[in-house]
Amino acid sequence: MTPYQHKQIIHDAMDYLSKNEKETIYRDQLTIWDEKRTVVVFISNGLKASQLNWLYNTVDKIETELRQLQKGIKRGNQSAESIEEKVAKIIKKYEPYIEYHIDEQPNDQHQLNFNINQDSLEEAEDESGFRILITNRHDWSSEDIIQTYHGQSQIEHSFRDLKNPYHLAVRPQYHWTDQKIKVHFFICVLGYLLTTLLKMKIKDRTKQDYELGELIRELNGVRLGTLLEDTKTQGKMKAHYKLEEMSKTEKDLMTALSLECVHQKRLNIDELSVYS
Repeated sequence: MTPYQHKQIIHDAMDYLSKNEKETIYRDQLTIWDEKRTVVVFISNGLKASQLNWLYNTVDKIETELRQLQKGIKRGNQSAESIEEKVAKIIKKYEPYIEYHIDEQPNDQHQLNFNINQDSLEEAEDESGFRILITNRHDWSSEDIIQTYHGQSQIEHSFRDLKNPYHLAVRPQYHWTDQKIKVHFFICVLGYLLTTLLKMKIKDRTKQDYELGELIRELNGVRLGTLLEDTKTQGKMKAHYKLEEMSKTEKDLMTALSLECVHQKRLNIDELSVYS
């Protein structure tokens, strides 16, 4: 849940964490959407850094624009109302971080003075980076709940890979009946599963964590050549198989999968040759 829409939960979490400095996780049970749910609040350092970076960059930009407005006021005769409108347009929703006042000067002139509210920025730092997780898995530990939440990125990566238009894509499907669509999706997901197992094996043996698309592109560059030998007698030509020249990455992958010599001995699976 978003901290902005559940400020009371964040307030309770901050109060608890400030009183228990050794704790990094706040946990409670609340009735949410007419059902008792476990609430876990923690601070994400990555999110906090991103939020504060955005905030300070925005404040710096506002400060630059206000200084430009100051110079423009000195060169022209502008009313206090006009200056007020321009300042409000620059500050927008960041008004808590900017303190300003418009002073009257002789000859109907005005002067804009402003400063950055450091107390508000420090308060924003204290309130940044919070994540609110809710679950009905009341028996799970807080660490398990957080770890499961982080695992959603892996699921999102899976959907991204299945939407890749070049590899493992489930669409377009070119089928219209339910039965054929189910078979199509089953084969696509099965192919994705086998490719993921391949990736896991390569990562275990080479310590390299390839993206699936990258892995498929590299393996797709491995080509097996067929050399036909003229025996000068009747019958079939004698065939020899040889891998074409490979890059270092391709060689490393073939070695990791123990496939560098597989072409020298034909594989047969249920009496089906891989060369059929």
